[in-house]
Amino acid sequence: MLEWSDLRIVLAVQRAGTLSAAARALGVNQSTVTRRLAALQDDLGARILERRGASYLLTPLGERMWPQLTELEDRALAVERAALGLDTRPAGTVRITTVDALAVRFLAPLIPHLRARLPEITLEIDSSPRALDLGRREADLALRLGRPRQDALVARKVGRMGFRLYASRGYLERKGHPKPGRMEGHELIDDDPESTSPEVRWARALTAGARPAVRMQTWQGRLMAAEAGAGIALLPCVLGDASQGLLRLGKPADVTHLELWLLVHQELREVARIRVVFDWVAGVVEEARGRLEGLDA
Repeated sequence: MLEWSDLRIVLAVQRAGTLSAAARALGVNQSTVTRRLAALQDDLGARILERRGASYLLTPLGERMWPQLTELEDRALAVERAALGLDTRPAGTVRITTVDALAVRFLAPLIPHLRARLPEITLEIDSSPRALDLGRREADLALRLGRPRQDALVARKVGRMGFRLYASRGYLERKGHPKPGRMEGHELIDDDPESTSPEVRWARALTAGARPAVRMQTWQGRLMAAEAGAGIALLPCVLGDASQGLLRLGKPADVTHLELWLLVHQELREVARIRVVFDWVAGVVEEARGRLEGLDA
């Protein structure tokens, strides 16, 4: 008899690509993933996954099994969600996925507030770059930028996140204050050149003429580079305004916003611990509206 817990390993490795990434997604040690995958393949007498360089790919047998594995996963998750629906006590672990700026600078400092209100709740905050799948229970809640399009999710627009251009005092003393749209001679701390996100397009229009000095794919990295005087950076206001070493650029109206949406799978909305954390996150976002939108400074 094949164990569902072992078959989950195959699904996780195929989706994550590596054993270490699969272990993180499953919340276990890499050695556990390695051992259980080897045991499963020994039981079958054939390989489902094979290593290609640093990644793992499905073998022909694995490709034939994949539709049955995903169907089995869907059924197992439906049973799990049905069982969770009977949970009426707000206690246990709730995992929320969000972007790094909100995880580090907004949610993390509010943990004592949550613990005071809900002492039996343990919050797990995931800010990894990969978008976790709520339908597959990779997370219970998601606080995301932009309107969601997934089916089977309950989505509530809870606020907006503001973005502005910032630079350090030292940089401005050295280079002078730039004029939006005319930034020849200035240096830019840019995002991935392939990025098409709306806030990046907005910033690139304002920084026309500036020369990219460095490209970094995380807001935390761009924040540190801007504080060091490397150039002009687009940052969420919740990061830029909190920095003692950065100044806003442009006019007060030179700000753009993205909608903040709070998501939960519709079958988990009434699970007590998930419901209370959903309501708590919606409440603290509303209370911090000015700071998140960049209206307070």
